[in-house]
Amino acid sequence: MEYNKSVKDGLRDQIDIIIRANNILFEYFTLVRCDINVFFFGCTGSRNIGCCLTSNKQKRSNNGVGQSCSDGNRTGTCIDTDVSSCSNGTLVSNRCPGGKNVKCCLRSSSPTGSNNGVGQSCSDGNRTGTCIDTNVSSCSNGTLVSNRCPGGKNVKCCLRSSSPTGSNNGVGQSCSDGNRTGTCIDTNVSSCSNGTLVSNRCPGGKNVKCCLRSSSPTGSNNGVGQSCSDGNRTGTCIDTNVSSCSNGTLVSNRCPGGKNVKCCLRSSSPTGSNNGVGQSCSDGNRTGTCIDTNVSSCSNGTLVSNRCPGGKNVKCCLRSSSPTGSNNGVGQSCSDGNRTGTCIDTDVSSCSNGTLVSNRCPGGKNVKCCLRSSSPTGSNNGVGQSCSDGNRTGTCIDTNVSSCSNGTLVSNRCPGGKNVKCCLRSSSPTGSNNGVGQSCSDGNRTGTCIDTNVSSCSNGTLVSNRCPGGKNVKCCLKSSSPTGSNNGVGQSCSDGNRTGTCIDTNVSSCSNGTLVSNRCPGGKNVKCCLRSSSPTGSNNGVGQSCSDGNRTGTCIDTNVSSCSNGTLVSNRCPGGKNVKCCLKSSSPTGPNNGVGKSCSDGNRTGTCIDTDVSSCSNGTLISNRCPGGKNVKCCINGKSPLQPNNLLAMAEYAADYAREHANPSTTRRCARYVGNALIAAGFQIEVKDACYYHSEGILSSVGFRLLPSRPATLKKGDIAVYECNRTHEYGHIQIYDGYGWYSDFRQNNEIIYSSDIPPIHYYRI
Repeated sequence: MEYNKSVKDGLRDQIDIIIRANNILFEYFTLVRCDINVFFFGCTGSRNIGCCLTSNKQKRSNNGVGQSCSDGNRTGTCIDTDVSSCSNGTLVSNRCPGGKNVKCCLRSSSPTGSNNGVGQSCSDGNRTGTCIDTNVSSCSNGTLVSNRCPGGKNVKCCLRSSSPTGSNNGVGQSCSDGNRTGTCIDTNVSSCSNGTLVSNRCPGGKNVKCCLRSSSPTGSNNGVGQSCSDGNRTGTCIDTNVSSCSNGTLVSNRCPGGKNVKCCLRSSSPTGSNNGVGQSCSDGNRTGTCIDTNVSSCSNGTLVSNRCPGGKNVKCCLRSSSPTGSNNGVGQSCSDGNRTGTCIDTDVSSCSNGTLVSNRCPGGKNVKCCLRSSSPTGSNNGVGQSCSDGNRTGTCIDTNVSSCSNGTLVSNRCPGGKNVKCCLRSSSPTGSNNGVGQSCSDGNRTGTCIDTNVSSCSNGTLVSNRCPGGKNVKCCLKSSSPTGSNNGVGQSCSDGNRTGTCIDTNVSSCSNGTLVSNRCPGGKNVKCCLRSSSPTGSNNGVGQSCSDGNRTGTCIDTNVSSCSNGTLVSNRCPGGKNVKCCLKSSSPTGPNNGVGKSCSDGNRTGTCIDTDVSSCSNGTLISNRCPGGKNVKCCINGKSPLQPNNLLAMAEYAADYAREHANPSTTRRCARYVGNALIAAGFQIEVKDACYYHSEGILSSVGFRLLPSRPATLKKGDIAVYECNRTHEYGHIQIYDGYGWYSDFRQNNEIIYSSDIPPIHYYRI
């Protein structure tokens, strides 16, 4: 028995030694993470249960690395414990998505800086890496570099010891196969454990692939408006359900989102797009202005890339300190009368290739005009103006810098050089009058654009499709073409002492001034009509917008206009001392885009003024002759051609005017035509619906008397007004010229209605 006991004790000791050895080996292999699979008996359970150690080269999922985590009290960052240590915090498991190697490193105390860059890609130009929070992570297998990551001082770039085989600039971006969406991952450090891995859907190297979600929304538009590329050309992601790629090439699988989101590649990528020039920009602390570094320098600020839309030449010029004045004129065109240029913010830009001139731009003292050293190859003075082919309207663009992506490009419809063309809209309003009064041509003869609803081309030839505006705006070509060009009509001119305006002597007379030759560009028919008395300075700013930084207004010539409803301010307008800014007391009721343009009543010419801020003290005010709101009216130069107390002569003149401007058939605009005739004769009325001339006493207020009944004998200048009824809701008005009745057309009969004839009232001077 004693022997058997000794044998058993000896066997038991040997077994203990074996088990202890296995435990030592287990601890060893666990410690060093050997690359072989080892089966041990030293695990609890039956003999077939052992410990299989996996290689440390086996891939683990890292998709949680860089995310925020928490234990409920403290927050931290998910780190890959295979490559990083939690040297300044507490390591906690089961708080992060990913493999067992991804754990939460809780901060001991809140970091001193912002962590919004943690987990992003970073680079020193040669190697790439990941932004880490140095308060909770260490860069044990790489090189730590500052100033490469957004966030606080604690967020630095951990550069890999050797750069991966591909660029990681797409990591973290959205991606799609057209049906499902996902996220671009670096397959060298992450796995797509809960999705499908697809190549060629992410920017970057071969290691950057798209991890598609198991299910994805159909038709997501989250990529619309983003930049995209096929590697050679760049473009924009568009929603093909609502937009077309009319001037480019449509490519799939280059944009995040559904199948409807595709990349519209530009036909040719611009080497330096300027579409961001003049916009505001910021680095998060300071603000500035986007400038074109090819033409401007950031002499008084700091130049920063990647803060502005446009090409590489468009960069953000950050101000050293906020400018002292308003910048609302930056980027606008400007001129000194001879050369053109661009308004720049002198706090952030310098006029290195031109001449700097003050008082030519709206805004503060820091906004000045940088005049070009030499005129560009094509004048841009038409850029931004309305244009038309007769049916559709559009906008004049500079084809050197802009494309007509959503319309049709047409030449010879805009003032300026060959580079200024008309971008016609796909559809256009009918009946726009914005071309009335402009010059036009059929290639051989020149003429003037007229509104055929209110004017007739009695001494010329009427041609369609030569004027901007609706179908009613046509070109009235002169019977014989003038010997020269009309391109100077409307410009300022001078004889050295007095100033005036260039007029076309074939269609206008210089009734209130002195006519002088050789003072205007254009043919012999374009001459300078000098004012009887001239302002002391240049008028090239009259009609332009102006501002004191808080309120906006219009530049007026104080020699001929008064700022009756606003505040007059000097040094806000280009031109002489007589040109000042009339600031509005309150915003006008309508747009002012016609202010400063030429206008006419058919016989006399004038200027469109903003009646909210200016008065027509030396002329006659007429409505419906200017583009813009109700506040923009035509101030006809001089008084009526007739004495204001000779009412009979004025009434007869109105009858002649109505006859000369009548159409062959009705246009249903009788009130406008008769009203325009009365205004042309000097009667101070406002054009309204026909029946109002009687019901509101308009005719009685200007000297006409109401007759008790139809007179037995009609006289030249007599007016008949039809009341409104259910059948004829606007009524009718007509004027007698001594031989027949005229309204908007030559009437064959005195009574134009055949049924439901309303009461008729007759007026006479």
